[in-house]
Amino acid sequence: MKRGFWLHQIVEYLIAAALILMSAQSDYPIVTSAFGIALLINVTIADGPLSAYKIISRTVHRIFDWLYVGALIFGSIALDVDQSTRTTLFGVA
Repeated sequence: MKRGFWLHQIVEYLIAAALILMSAQSDYPIVTSAFGIALLINVTIADGPLSAYKIISRTVHRIFDWLYVGALIFGSIALDVDQSTRTTLFGVA
């Protein structure tokens, strides 16, 4: 069963909101909020039904999604953050 891109966008909006809200409880709020804002920008500029600005195509959005996942994994391994932030980044990836 093929799901619509709108569902993908809703999930990305929820993940971005969760990351931004989790930054209030984090010892390193800039890390989780930066990843949340990056995801929020990616979802709002994609060419989709729930986008604010239709700037990039879905193909480019898909590439950005994979780069984002790679950055989350790299960040969870390489950044000097507490275990809670590390687990959050890896869990979102």
